[in-house]
Amino acid sequence: MSLSPRILAAPAAALSMALAIAAAGFTAPAEARPVMSRARHTAARMTMEQHFNRGFERANGGDYAGAIADFSAVSEIMPLFSEAFFNRGLAKDLNGDKVGAIADYSKTISLNPRYSQAYTNRGAVYLDDSQLAEALKDFDKAIKLDRNNALAHNNRGNALMAMNRFDEAVDAYDIAIALSPWDATARFNRGSVFVAMGERGRAIADFDEALRLNPDYGKAYTNRGLAKHLNGDLAGAMGDWDLALSHNRDDAYAYRNRAQLHAENGDQRAADRDYRRAAELFARNGNMPSQERILQALKIAH
Repeated sequence: MSLSPRILAAPAAALSMALAIAAAGFTAPAEARPVMSRARHTAARMTMEQHFNRGFERANGGDYAGAIADFSAVSEIMPLFSEAFFNRGLAKDLNGDKVGAIADYSKTISLNPRYSQAYTNRGAVYLDDSQLAEALKDFDKAIKLDRNNALAHNNRGNALMAMNRFDEAVDAYDIAIALSPWDATARFNRGSVFVAMGERGRAIADFDEALRLNPDYGKAYTNRGLAKHLNGDLAGAMGDWDLALSHNRDDAYAYRNRAQLHAENGDQRAADRDYRRAAELFARNGNMPSQERILQALKIAH
């Protein structure tokens, strides 16, 4: 059993219809954290081993508070055991305690300065918090320690995309794809950069490949629909947003984009229905600026 990695895909602010944010479990992702790692040596005491293994299983079962308690017990028994701090940091991260996660990843690094994944994870937390320079620094360090760290290359691309350094982001995603050609998320992220760059054909090709690798990748339908819409394929765009919503009924971006297309097609009733649903979902997710823009669009339409 293992935790699902998180991917963070930053939407391009300049686009009139926001790119969907890829994520697994948060907004991101993500999907951009490595899995919990098991101990690399035999535990000195059975109580430590039991706590560690139970923490590992609790974390993979979604009981992050229980996992944090177990990994804390391990760190008290073996205060120099970097894996305990690393795994507790990941559990805290997934439980929403970003400050605690950074502290534990930093402790991991102080105990094991060559721990590439710890830099990758800490960088991902910085990226979540829009501390882009710090995030990029951590991803660069992770890659310096392990050039085959595909996750670090992918997340480096996410940081560069958020900085609007699109050509460099593409280069980073190229490396991630070469290292993990079976991973749909790097294809999705590179496709999202291509949309931001106006290279819609290349974007559609990447989303096609992401969907070949993972036919249930709902956000790939959302972003492919956006690329098709911008490319003038209105029927294809509508079909993709319908597919996106068949995979995830809570995809606010798919509702928002489909609403705009309904309005362009003169179906204001359908547009209003999708806009209201998108506004509700954006509010639920704490994205108040997007909700406000939709409410303003509804006022103008009526």
